[in-house]
Amino acid sequence: MAKKNIKELRVIGVPWHVGHQYELAKLFGEYDLLMNHYRTWGDVSRPRPENMKDVLTFKKTDYDLAILHVDQQCTQPEMNKYKLFTQFKELTEGMPRVIINHMTPFDDRLETDEVIARMKELTAGIPMITNSKEAAKQWGWGTPIIHGIDPDEWFVNPKEPRVITSLSPEGMATAYRRELLHATIDILKEKGIEFIWIQVDRKMHSFDEYRDFISRSLIYFNATWQSPMPRSRTEAMMSGCCVVSTKHHDWGNYIENGVNGFLVPDNPTTAANLIADLLLNRYQETVKIGLKGREFAMKEFHINRWKADWEAFLRKEGVLQ
Repeated sequence: MAKKNIKELRVIGVPWHVGHQYELAKLFGEYDLLMNHYRTWGDVSRPRPENMKDVLTFKKTDYDLAILHVDQQCTQPEMNKYKLFTQFKELTEGMPRVIINHMTPFDDRLETDEVIARMKELTAGIPMITNSKEAAKQWGWGTPIIHGIDPDEWFVNPKEPRVITSLSPEGMATAYRRELLHATIDILKEKGIEFIWIQVDRKMHSFDEYRDFISRSLIYFNATWQSPMPRSRTEAMMSGCCVVSTKHHDWGNYIENGVNGFLVPDNPTTAANLIADLLLNRYQETVKIGLKGREFAMKEFHINRWKADWEAFLRKEGVLQ
């Protein structure tokens, strides 16, 4: 029988995107993870939520919903992500299910049309959520649900004169515009401006250390292209950083340039010159814009709005009454 409230739902899933699942688990009554050979929970990145436990096996009747995860790499059978997705899909056959697609059809190795065709076959019959409206448009189906985070867990501290970004050290070079990022960093370093690439230049050893460092950083730079609403950018905005970002995947709909952040083209010289001007000549203005960004994030990226969107989706799918 369908439940009436999202907090009544018992969810089974697998480890995938730790930051995303850390917040997602807060929406439900229980959110258990099936342990496997492919992916584990990253305790350094996020502490395990109180309502989450590891399970080695599970009964379908013990859970109200299974949440599966995919990205474009799941369309390649040699990838562990493909193996994890297909195996968990088989184990949850017959259960109420939803898929979260974290990326877009763009792939460094396959043609976009082929990726879309393979994804349609993989996900057939299961409702799919995307992390941006643009991603749903590119796939040709899916319900966009923009992420949310708990503002009480992110805080603002006095800013220090540095620029930061947070991105995996390697992989999907074109989708993440790594060439643009590297070129921008090089220009800024030539200008004597400190740029810290979290996970590359500085390792974080705990969630607390990560939050504290972001809260003391003046500017966050995002260079990505095919990354639907990067969570680290939202976390930086919620921490009062002044966000300078490319405008892909809906971001241009959120930012009023020079008011709550800045939009830049995919050009390293333009991006670096703006960042240098903000840091060297417009410091106090940049601090104020960061605080405006925090106010904006409190409205647009609040976990309560995310919860409402999920509830509406699950009611439409019959999981909730």
